[in-house]
Amino acid sequence: MFLQPLRRSLTEALILLLAAFPPAAFDLLSLEFSWTPGALSRAMPAETTVVRSGEMSLKEILSSDTPILWVDARREIDYEKEHIPGALLLNEENWNEAAGRFFEAWSPEVLVVVYCNSVSCGRSHHIAKRLKEEAGLDNVVVLAGGWQAWKNR
Repeated sequence: MFLQPLRRSLTEALILLLAAFPPAAFDLLSLEFSWTPGALSRAMPAETTVVRSGEMSLKEILSSDTPILWVDARREIDYEKEHIPGALLLNEENWNEAAGRFFEAWSPEVLVVVYCNSVSCGRSHHIAKRLKEEAGLDNVVVLAGGWQAWKNR
């Protein structure tokens, strides 16, 4: 007696699920966009890049009156291909050699802006953290959207 209403409810739920499956599957199959981090950063204009804690948008940085010291945290091979004009290469691989060059270029009044490839790249956050914690610098931010934001400007 108790099982009959339960069986009927389960059957109805199964019918609803099966009826909803074909339209949902069609929507998934008809997607033409690749949902990779690189594709997302190319699809989003620099102005709409999500800004996380410790980050600044390119628009905000460029509209500032503060002098900027750009720090490229990407791999050396990427830096050599292209980089923001005047940017210094400072990453984990060259930290010991490049830190001296960084401090020669740094002054207390500059805004240090660290960037790497894209939204999904964590190198810039790591280098910014080291500059804050190990070097005691306060005026350090990460470029929201990274190199892709610069390229899409």
